[in-house]
Amino acid sequence: MADEIIEELWKIKDQLGREAGEDLQAFCRQLNKKALERGFQMVDRSCSPQMMVAEDPVEYKTRVDSE
Repeated sequence: MADEIIEELWKIKDQLGREAGEDLQAFCRQLNKKALERGFQMVDRSCSPQMMVAEDPVEYKTRVDSE
């Protein structure tokens, strides 16, 4: 059963890739266009995000460091 689902997902992925000419940017443009046509609101990423830096950087520890 799971293999059938995975196979179907791969077929869909391959079809979407062909429709976009195997171009990821074209695929994203198509996806955004369809989303806007259906009334979804999109995030405008045309402006570069501002860097948010803490005044006092936080020291992160891994599990190995904390043992």
